[in-house]
Amino acid sequence: MQMTAEWRLTKKLSPVQTLSAVERGNELGYGRLGSHPREKLASDLAQIIDAPVPVVSIEQINGEVFTISRVANQKSYPLLEKGQQRDYTGSELAALRAASGLICFLLWVGAEDQSDDTNLVVNSTASGLEICAIDFEHAFGQFLRDDYFGAASEPPALKLNPDPKLIEAALIKIENVPMRDIRRSCCASGHTKEESLRIAQKLIVRKSMLRDYLVKQGWIE
Repeated sequence: MQMTAEWRLTKKLSPVQTLSAVERGNELGYGRLGSHPREKLASDLAQIIDAPVPVVSIEQINGEVFTISRVANQKSYPLLEKGQQRDYTGSELAALRAASGLICFLLWVGAEDQSDDTNLVVNSTASGLEICAIDFEHAFGQFLRDDYFGAASEPPALKLNPDPKLIEAALIKIENVPMRDIRRSCCASGHTKEESLRIAQKLIVRKSMLRDYLVKQGWIE
């Protein structure tokens, strides 16, 4: 019987802030030490609406628990490293525009750790560059109020040349997420029953208020 490869630390990816580069067989990702339900919940919700957020799982590396976000391949890299300033390439700018709908998801879940571009990852695929978001450790937290959408959930790079049609399309997907799917994802993420209920209730309310905020900020008409 063939043994399943185990996750391990690797140098095949550029590290992202406090995250470690990890690999298992042909899979690559970024790992955060410990079990982090918010990371898992953000990923699970993103899969429901096809938001560009990697699949997240809780794994063991050398006997320690890690929360791992998958990336496409060895060519993946952070859009911006901490303290770095640079101009983005034409291909990167095109990928950012194609990822315009990501802003809706970041605002919906209260991803308050997206105030710069360091948590955006560039994946190199056969069809070109693609942008995804990682690191949702501070999502669903104290800022997850019914009436608060913060600029800290809006990476500057996504503001450079956004596509209103893609933002509108992503918003409609969020507005149409069934309540049962939100509740199921919250319960399956590892949160306590009480915390799952709190988060689910806030997400249900926030998805009905997101459109007004996006219009007010000029993201959509």
